[in-house]
Amino acid sequence: MAHKGSKDDSTLCQICNNDNAEMFCAFCESKLCKICVGSHIAEDPQKHKIVKHQDRKRTVVLPKCASHLNERCENFCKECDTPVCSYCVSSDSHERHKFLNILDIFKKKKEIISNDTDELEQVIMPSYEGIIKQVESEEKKVEKEFETLLDNMEKRRKVWHQEIDDIVDAMKKNVCDMKMKQITAQKEHLQTLKTLLTEVQESILLNRNIIESPNVSNSLTYTNKNPSLKRFPSKLEISVPCFQPQEIKREMILQMFGIITGFSISEKEGGYMLKK
Repeated sequence: MAHKGSKDDSTLCQICNNDNAEMFCAFCESKLCKICVGSHIAEDPQKHKIVKHQDRKRTVVLPKCASHLNERCENFCKECDTPVCSYCVSSDSHERHKFLNILDIFKKKKEIISNDTDELEQVIMPSYEGIIKQVESEEKKVEKEFETLLDNMEKRRKVWHQEIDDIVDAMKKNVCDMKMKQITAQKEHLQTLKTLLTEVQESILLNRNIIESPNVSNSLTYTNKNPSLKRFPSKLEISVPCFQPQEIKREMILQMFGIITGFSISEKEGGYMLKK
């Protein structure tokens, strides 16, 4: 953290701590002032790549070699599936291996990530948004239908004498428990969908950052999350119960006041589809 009154660390030369780091070494990933550039490249001028600091994000940064720490990898070993430097290429450990230009791999990876991101933005994310909108609408519908259910029970209750009030209250509690279970199930399902949408949005942001980044390692370690995000969770099926009044028989008050049917909470595999 910069001290009070000091310049932002992002502008400091990493050699002399001068606050005017106008240059950048793409090989060492170091910020430099113009005065320190000469001493920085003196040991091996061919290895270092000096650019203006404002151009650093447009400059390709090759990955560091895992075996030769002071080397950058310009090739990619197909057999080992790993970046390699010039020393690795000529070593016995990669004898007769096939090497590819790492910038070609970098370009292809960028294209793959770009295509995956397009799918996330144009297909997967709109699908989740549509599904969530549908479930939110169904949640409101369930609330309304439960209100209607309770209203119908109250209308029926007024026909009966006071002695059945306890039965009515007991049945209402049962209905409210059903409602709570269904609403809880819907809220949990909705939260799951929103969490998955967040993962889609985070994947888009991550992919965009990789696309805009000149760092090859970020692209080489990229993992496509689209297949898992395209596997939607099972669709929640809600069936709101209804009230069916029966003929009044005082000796069968408990049985004849009414029955509640149609309550269910289930999941339908494949109920959600990708938006075309």
